Amino acid sequence: MENWKHIGGLLAGIAALTTAGLGVLSYFQEVQKESISTVLEISSFKKLAIVNDPDGWVNLRNEPHVGSSVLIKISNGTEVELISLEGNWYLVKVKGKQGYIYRDRLQLL
Repeated sequence: MENWKHIGGLLAGIAALTTAGLGVLSYFQEVQKESISTVLEISSFKKLAIVNDPDGWVNLRNEPHVGSSVLIKISNGTEVELISLEGNWYLVKVKGKQGYIYRDRLQLL
C-alpha cells in the first residue's frame, strides 16, 4: 500500500510539471507569433507615406514615445520615407532628418 502512495505522489508531480510546461510552451508560442507578425508587417509595409494628422501637422520625435523631444513639425501632405517599425512608431526620414512618427499619423502610399 505504501508504494501506491509514492506512485500517486509521483504521478501528481508529473501532472503538475506537465501543466506548468504546457503553460510555458503556450507563452513562447504566443511570443513567437507576435515576433513573426511584426517581422511580416515590417517587411510588407510600403516604403513611403504622407503625413495625415487631424491637427494639420505632426511632430517628428527623437525617440519612439510621446515624451520624447520634438525634432521638427511636419505639415500634412509631406512625404516621408519609412525605415522601420518599432511597436506603433515608424522610424522615418524626412527633410534630411531621421526620427519617429506615431503610425496612425501617417497614410501609407
